[in-house]
Order: sequence, then C-alpha cells, then structure tokens
Amino acid sequence: MRFLLAGFLCLCLSTVAFAQARGEVESIGFGGAYRPGCWTPMVIRLTPTTGGTFNGRIEVVQEDLDQDQVIFTRQINLTGNSPSGPVTDQRFWMYFIPQPNRSTDKGGIGQNLSPRDLSEIIKVRLCTDTGKELVKLPITQTLTSADALNAASGLSSSAASRGQKTVLAVYDHSRPNFDEYRGVVGLTEDVLWIMTQRIGTELPDDVRGYDAIDVLLWDDADPMKLSPDQVTAIEAFVKRGGKLVFAQDTATNQWKRNDARFALLMPVSVQGVEERDDKLPTLRRLARVQANSIDLYERERERGWDQLKGPFRYAIGQVKPEAIVPVWQTNETGEPVLDAAGKPKPYVVRWGVGSGSVTWIAQDVGDKQLLGERASTSGWPYVWDLIFDWPNEPTPNPRAQTATENPKLAPYSGGTAWELGTSFLKKYMDLDSTSAALIGIAVLFFVVYWVAAGPGSFLVLSKKGKATLSWFTFAAIAIGATGVTVGIVKLVLRGAPQLKHLSLVRVAPGQPAIVHSEFGLYIPRDGAQRIELKDAAPNKTSYITAFNLHPAFNNNEDTFPARQEYHVPVKEMHEPDREAQDPKVIRVPYRSTLKKFQAEWVGNLSGGGIEGSVKLAPETPIVRGTLTNKTGQNLRYVYLVVHHPMAVPRQNEDGTEDFRPLDVVLYISYWPDGADLKLTDLFEARNKQGSADYINANAQLVDSSNPTAYRAFKGYIWEDARNGGATFANWTDFWYGQSWRRVGYDNRDYDEADPLNPKGLPILSFFDRLPVSRNLITRDKNSSQFDRVDFLRRGVREFDMSASVSAGNMAIVAASDTREEKLPFPLEVQGDRIDGKGTVLYQFVVGVDRSAVSSKPNPSTRPTSQPKGKAEG
Repeated sequence: MRFLLAGFLCLCLSTVAFAQARGEVESIGFGGAYRPGCWTPMVIRLTPTTGGTFNGRIEVVQEDLDQDQVIFTRQINLTGNSPSGPVTDQRFWMYFIPQPNRSTDKGGIGQNLSPRDLSEIIKVRLCTDTGKELVKLPITQTLTSADALNAASGLSSSAASRGQKTVLAVYDHSRPNFDEYRGVVGLTEDVLWIMTQRIGTELPDDVRGYDAIDVLLWDDADPMKLSPDQVTAIEAFVKRGGKLVFAQDTATNQWKRNDARFALLMPVSVQGVEERDDKLPTLRRLARVQANSIDLYERERERGWDQLKGPFRYAIGQVKPEAIVPVWQTNETGEPVLDAAGKPKPYVVRWGVGSGSVTWIAQDVGDKQLLGERASTSGWPYVWDLIFDWPNEPTPNPRAQTATENPKLAPYSGGTAWELGTSFLKKYMDLDSTSAALIGIAVLFFVVYWVAAGPGSFLVLSKKGKATLSWFTFAAIAIGATGVTVGIVKLVLRGAPQLKHLSLVRVAPGQPAIVHSEFGLYIPRDGAQRIELKDAAPNKTSYITAFNLHPAFNNNEDTFPARQEYHVPVKEMHEPDREAQDPKVIRVPYRSTLKKFQAEWVGNLSGGGIEGSVKLAPETPIVRGTLTNKTGQNLRYVYLVVHHPMAVPRQNEDGTEDFRPLDVVLYISYWPDGADLKLTDLFEARNKQGSADYINANAQLVDSSNPTAYRAFKGYIWEDARNGGATFANWTDFWYGQSWRRVGYDNRDYDEADPLNPKGLPILSFFDRLPVSRNLITRDKNSSQFDRVDFLRRGVREFDMSASVSAGNMAIVAASDTREEKLPFPLEVQGDRIDGKGTVLYQFVVGVDRSAVSSKPNPSTRPTSQPKGKAEG
C-alpha cells in the first residue's frame, strides 16, 4: 500500500512538473537557413500553464565527432500567468552547433526533412534545474544549409562549387534590392541575402548568434526596439571582425535613432536631413548608369532611374575623427556638393571598430522612392559592392547567356574551386606520437601473438607429443597476450594530458585579444574530466565546446558504442547548492582517448602586440613609420596590408589624371621578437638601400635552406593580371599563380604542406580584398583556358581580416616560429595547466594616420574593383 501511495505521489509530482509550460521551437537560424559548423541561434517560445514561477533549463542535444551527446544548456526563469490576466508567451534565445554527420540516415541534418523528422535529430527539451526532462519542444519549421540554398536558388554561376557571403538585412518598411545578383557573373562568392523585419525576436542577444553572418545591413528598422543584450551582441560582432552597414533612415523624426542606440558604432554624427530635387547623381554614378547610352540594355537601365520622382532626402552627417570617406556627394557634373561652410558633404563613410568595420550611407538605399516601381532601377550590385567594399567585377547576364554567346562572360566561366578549410580543420589537431604508439603496440601484439600462439606453441607441444593441446594453449596465450597488451598500453600512454592545437590570435587596439583555438586533447584517464579556460575577460563571450567539423569534411559515419553525454552551457547557470556552470568550463567523459574541441578565449595576452606608428603619404615612400614586434614571439611569413587612396598615379580614358586607390602589401619573411620594421626605408624607391624588392611571379618568399633568412617584398593588390591587367608588383598574380590554377572544371581539397609557410593564409586573411580570378582568353577570343580559381572557406571564414583594411587600418598576419608553440591562453584539466604544442597564427590591427591623403575628396568615385587607366611604373 505504501508503495502504491508513493507511486501515486510521484505521478502527481510529475504531472505538476509537466504542467509548468508548453512550447515549441519558433525559429532556427535566420529565415530557416543555417551555416554548417557555425553557432546557430534558436528562439524558444514557452507558454506558462500555471501561475507559479518555474526555474529550469532548456537543452539542445546534438552529437560530437565521437557520437557522444553534447547537451547545450541554458537556464531560464519562466514567470507564471496572472490568474486574472491573459496567457502570455515568453521567448528565450538558445544557441547550438548542428552536429557534423553527413548523411540523414546516420543522424545528419538533411535538406528536405520535415519539422517532425528534424525534431528527432535536433532534440530540444524543457528540463528541471536538475536536468530531468519535462517536455520535448517540437521544431515548427524546416531548416536548410546556406550551401544548399545557394545552389537551389541558382545563385552560383560557376561549374564548380562556390562559397557565398551571407547578408542579413534588417528593415521595417522597404526591402533592399539584392535580386540583381541572380543575373550577375564575376563574383568572388555568390550572395545569399536574408531579410528580417522582426528585430526584437530575430536578432540574437549573443555574439555567437552572428557566427554565420558576413554583413549586417541596418536599413530603416527602429533600433530602439533592441534590448541591451542585442546591442551588445551587434557591437561584439563588429569588434570580432564583422561588417555593419547603416543605410541612414531619413524619415521625419526618425533620423536620430541610430545615433541614440548605436553611439559607439556610428562613424558620423547625424545632424539632420535635407531635400534636394536632383537626379541622384551620386547614386547613379555608383550604379554605373550611363547617360545617353546607345546600348539598348543601358538605355533601359537609364529609363528606370529617370522615372524616379524627387525631391530626394539626404542625411547631413559630421564625419568623426579617424573615419574615412570613400564617396562624397557630387552633382550632375561630378563636382563635390558643398555645405554652407564650403565643406564637401560625405555620402559613404567608414571606420574601424575593433577588427571590424562600420559603414554609413547618407541615404536610405532601401527606400522605395529610390528603387522605383517594381524595383525598376538597376545597377545595385555595383552599389552594394562599393558599400560592402567587395572586390567583385559584376558583369550582368540577364538572359543567362553562355560565354560563347556573350564574350564578356568568358573571363568568369568555369574554373577550379579549392577548399582551403581541409588542412586547417583536419590536419593540425592529431597527436601523431600517441597514434604511432598505439599502432606500434598493436603491431607488436600481433607479431608476438602470432608467433607464440600459432607455430611457436604447436612446435613445442609437438616435440612433447601433446599437439592435441595446441588449441587450449592458443586460447591461454591469447588471453595472456591481451592482458599484457592492456598493461603495456597503460604503461606507455600514462602520464599527463597531451594537447595539439591550431590557434588564431587576433589583437586590435583598445580591445582584449580574441583567440580561436581548435585542439585535440588526449587524457590517459577514464571518467569525467573538468576542462576550463582561465583568466578570460569578464563580460566577454568566451567558451569551450566540442569541435564541430564541417559536414563536407566528415567522412566518418561509423556508429560508436557506449555513447556518453556532457553539457555545454551557453549562458552561465546558477542553481541552488550547486557549483555555477560556466561556458568556459565543461566536464567531458573520457575513456583514455583523444577528443577534439574548439574554444574561443577573450582576454589579455601575457605578451604584447605590435607597437609603433604608420602614416600614409602621397609621395614615395608612400607608407612611413616604424613598427616593433612586442609579442614575445618570433614571427614568420608576415604580411602587412593597408589601403592607400593615392597608391599610384594613373591617366584616365578621358585624359584626366588622378591616383589609383589600391591595397599596398609588404611581406617580411622573418620578424624577430623585439625587432623594428622601418616602413619608411622598406617603401623607399626601387633599388634604394634597405628598400623591399617588388614582388614578381617567380619570387621565393622563404629561403628553404635558411628559414630565418630575411627577405622583403612589396607591391599592390591589383586585378588579376590575365587579359591585359596590371603586372607590375602584382600580389594577386603571385598568389593566384601558386599552383592554384587548373584547366577545366574541378573541385579540390588543398593540403597545406607547411603551417609555417602557409600559402592559404593570405588568401583567407585578405579574402574580401582579392579580385575575381579570370580565365586566360586567347588573342582571337575564339577560345580560352578555363583556369580561373574560386576559393571555398568552409569552417575558416573567421580568418578574414578584410574589414579592418576596408576601415582604413593596417592588417598584419603572421605565423608562429615553430610548430611547438604553447596554447596562447591558460587552459586547465582537473586543475592542472596544460600548455600543449601546436601552430599559432597571428593577426594584428594597427591604426593608420591618413591625414596626408584624406584632406579632400578624390575626384573619382569609381569602385576600386573596376578602376580605369593603367599604372605608371
């Protein structure tokens, strides 16, 4: 009877617990899209079913590479409904990394799964604060990877696979026009745009939620609807290297909102709005609308712009110190529009925040007044490329012609796609010595067992006339050999944990360092092991979680027995009478094995950074100053890149002269700790003592016989030199010529031979500064070599430093001196510090004095990806 009452009581308590709330997964990712291998945001909607307050947790269950269960966990406080009031829903942000399995039948996330099937793979549940499951939360939408959306929408214009940039556009009333990218070739990556209007519930409150986003475009949305956590997340997104664009809302009484909410991010102080009854000359020039064109397609484009009705609204903005102005407002004759004080009015303003960039536009370029009826205005890819500072060469192909039908398309057809993530994600975390020891023991066991248990025992027993006992002897020796092998394994692989890592260190002025690390950790013990990041900066997002390999690289679909589980907190959790759970701490079940993890640590490094000053000049040497390596480390394979608006003189087709804006590149093979780089000397005239050599296609960056030998090369990031482009000091020509080009259509994985001399590092670090690769077109233009190249960056998009260069700063990238470097941040296992060994890649942002080259508007507003004229020199 007592057991019956106890069971009834448990049932009642369970019923009460289950009655606390009902709910569902309202959204995953952005617009149902996610990027594999990235943190993915999720919105949980819960409806309380009682009047009491409920303290519990939300859990999302996924698998790691070993098919152990990773439980992403967040604590929640659910307020009960008032007895006299309406039932109210409550929403909570959750973050997780989708599991890396490739095929659907092995638990992978397929592209056409129903919400019901998806709920079986991405398990979301509401639990008590002790982890007891109360209710499963169903997923209510389908989920598609960005790669699949890119292919399904017809965006990709290459025969081989191509990556895509993801733009998250936030608006209230008028949707920006990205549709023209569908009919354009000549892009480094295709463009996947995602629109959202519900900013209060669709913009994450943690920086990890923006892991899949390349550009955040803020159009006419009301930023006052954002919570403080959402604003902090956007600020952190930029500081970590993201791009944020404000298309200024010019509506009456609304233009002050961005300044009020994003005071730390805005590169201008908006002072008001004015109306001008002009023909949008600045915007038309950016859209490359040709007046009085004889081309029918161009005339149709011009007609769409001519049909717009003014007056048009422009924001008046005061440019903040250290911001740069790529585009000034101009009139119909191309002259700058001046204010009452005789100063030019800015149209596009950009500046750096941390490692990222923020761009402001003086008009709401998503306004229907500028888009025209049914989006009749065109040329928007040119506009967006300049605003986002993308190095595309957009070539319209509205009728989907082939290169044979339209020779203008020939330079951009076909080509080889190289996957650069393969080496960085699969090669540098394995403990080769541990694996070799295990293999050696297995071979030794096999040899000893075969000799002793087989012919050895038979011969001995035969001589004694007891050959019939050979099977029993065989079994006894097998059992004994197994025990000996276990003992030898325990003996050889005992000791302290071992760690092998690849770490990316990024340092920007006035900001704590950000270290992204992927590592393999072998622990020769069984049971739960506490792994903790130490000394992280407070109020910053640092975490450790299971390493998530992009599904494209995960060929292991074996099922592992004896799966175990461990928790990864996404928010700090405090529960009564229990130790707080912190995203910087996980407890992982071990079986004396190696497991792989990824961590992001934000804090102050024990060493320093790059110190000194950089100044741009309009004459040689065009880059001046001195930089000192104060990192405490010797650096190899060092690139310094800065954008110079007056890099080289040029003569335009109309006979006028001005300057060609280009990215200037300096390469140093070896930079010892404490040594100075005298930029003034290195950028002196050619052949002057101390000057760096100009780069050429056959340059040898490293002396293989003496890796610490000093070599220096300088040059520019020109367009691809094929088909009559610039060849003088062309870093693009050198980088693209390093065995990347292959004739035909192909997809290949790149295997980085030497992490201390990484050919993929400059490609990944300056990806959005590199121009489109072109095919070699024969002189008669009747045939061509399809040898252009595309680069895929799956899993390594965070390497890109282009935003800091775009913002006017200098970006420096380098590799560590050896492959035996310690982990750059403190990590403990069971309270013991583990330094590990591995390769460290460094990225630094250095401020630049641009006053000598930015005192007045450049008469040319042409995008730098499509300049006219040829270089002198």
